[in-house]
Amino acid sequence: MSEDASEDVRAEFGRTWWGTAWVEALEQRARLDPNRLPRGRDYARSGAVGELTLAPVPWAKIPAPPLPPARPGQPAALPVDPPAWRAGLGGDLLELAADAAARAWEMAVGLSADAGLGLGADADLARRAARVLGTPSFGPIAARSGIGARELVRQALAWRHGGLAGLELLQREWDPVADEPESADLLKAARTVLRSKTGETESVQGNRVTAGRLQLRLSRDLRWYPYARSDGDWEPSGPPEADPARAVAAL
Repeated sequence: MSEDASEDVRAEFGRTWWGTAWVEALEQRARLDPNRLPRGRDYARSGAVGELTLAPVPWAKIPAPPLPPARPGQPAALPVDPPAWRAGLGGDLLELAADAAARAWEMAVGLSADAGLGLGADADLARRAARVLGTPSFGPIAARSGIGARELVRQALAWRHGGLAGLELLQREWDPVADEPESADLLKAARTVLRSKTGETESVQGNRVTAGRLQLRLSRDLRWYPYARSDGDWEPSGPPEADPARAVAAL
């Protein structure tokens, strides 16, 4: 087809941008069968081809995803009892299912990016223990932990108050003066707070300031974690605070 003929066809049949594109596409296709397009043009001019109208199609509304529940769900009871020779298996499975539900819920509501899926075994034990601390489920976990119930309570409290940073502070000491020179003033403020709180002389060892039965531990992000003496051990006793006075206010 000549260029003039193509322009006549587009003027006659393609009055919109997409109509013009349609005709151009037909012309390109017609090169495979040169006789078909002239016949089609004759049909169209004689009124044998109906008008093609493309109406806009409304977008289908995509339903909004359901909101997560207000709290994690609880697993259903096991459909069958575990074998008698495997004592505790049922409780183990229910505890793991409840933990998986809690992790999924934390990620769904945005409380955690991975809900602890990347933790090592020791840190994950503290996380799991913190979740069930004060419930009957804590006993079986403690019995299988290999570290003793009292120590697991301390780790669970450390995790509950500070997560991985709190657990590290429970287990490791560091030297703020050597690593953070400006922390000298922080240590001085903590000494003053504990002396006033307990009425006893304070001492400093690394990142730990102690007076009587109270202790403040400085984390690497320069916040104070309160500890209290209990049964011969130092027990995590509250969330961290930038102000040492606020950290021990409830003790």
